[in-house]
Amino acid sequence: MTRQVRRVAVVLFLLFGALFVNLNFLQVLRADDLSNDNRNSRTIIAEYSIRRGSIVAQ
Repeated sequence: MTRQVRRVAVVLFLLFGALFVNLNFLQVLRADDLSNDNRNSRTIIAEYSIRRGSIVAQ
């Protein structure tokens, strides 16, 4: 039983390690690519805050 528990613990530890490495890769090495991506909703929200002229109907 302890052998199986140890094996599961090692697998979970490796998965958390892989998750940690992937998150750091995304935040550090690919940060510029992610911030300039067209699908980034923050850039769309920033475009909505641009002041535009009035709509005039006659």
